[in-house]
Amino acid sequence: MSGTIRNVIYLAVAIAMVLYALPRIEFGQSWTLSTVFGIVWLGFALIVISAQLYLLFGVKERQKQRLAQIKRERNAMWERRLQQPVQAQMRYRRSKQ
Repeated sequence: MSGTIRNVIYLAVAIAMVLYALPRIEFGQSWTLSTVFGIVWLGFALIVISAQLYLLFGVKERQKQRLAQIKRERNAMWERRLQQPVQAQMRYRRSKQ
């Protein structure tokens, strides 16, 4: 199953859970155990929904591209650093001859 389709399914299930549970959660009472549980549960459900929307809108794809660019730049920098001692050593050998 494709990642996008899976994210859409997870998003739909999370939204359906919230729509099903929201009328049944008691928010009108003072700070009882069921009210605290309802608030915490709703918070976690909203985190799941926001994570799925984050993945669907491709923000992760742009971040992956940026991280890949940073990785390429870092590898090029390390390669230049590794080449410098070799080149310096070759220059030193040539100066001795």
